[in-house]
Amino acid sequence: MNKLTQLLAEAVNSGANSRGRDALSQAILAYGSSTDDNLACTANIAVVQEEEYIGLGTASGRLLSGITNSAEGCAIPAELQESYPDLTQAEWDALLRVCTLLLTDLERTGS
Repeated sequence: MNKLTQLLAEAVNSGANSRGRDALSQAILAYGSSTDDNLACTANIAVVQEEEYIGLGTASGRLLSGITNSAEGCAIPAELQESYPDLTQAEWDALLRVCTLLLTDLERTGS
């Protein structure tokens, strides 16, 4: 397990509470530094519990894995297609699938 994955897993294991959110913010900033993008990220994500699963989620309480799973099959955003004109829909779908799998790997069942 790499450093970021380990830190994220520890944050999830801290629970869907302020301790988990603090651990998540610290993990992101320790791995990626205090750039504006990383600070904005920490303000908008949290460790959340949705139904029986605890994992990385939005500040409003939605699991990121559910969002990426729902995005699978959606068209490539125009801005992304401009930056990567050779990106195929199949590759985009595969990228989202891997993201979903990585996010679900960090999840655990809650009590």
